[in-house]
Amino acid sequence: MTALSPGPTESAFEATSGAARSIIYRYLPKADPIRVARAGINGMNRGKASVIPGVLTKLLVFAGRLSPRSIGVAVNRILLKEAAH
Repeated sequence: MTALSPGPTESAFEATSGAARSIIYRYLPKADPIRVARAGINGMNRGKASVIPGVLTKLLVFAGRLSPRSIGVAVNRILLKEAAH
């Protein structure tokens, strides 16, 4: 099994889920869905347990692992908050 963690990706998910209104989707660049899918398939074929495509997404994950959980939760709360129009 391979877990794919793409971060913001250009897809129907953002509109359907309401995520398009969040800060993270409004201001961060969105990954190309074809590249995300290829990264996931390549990772699965190589037997990887986890695939995180994209430099920015990897950086966000890395920063989240370094910080205390309370800070990570606070940052995620901000990033997932609805953006002002």
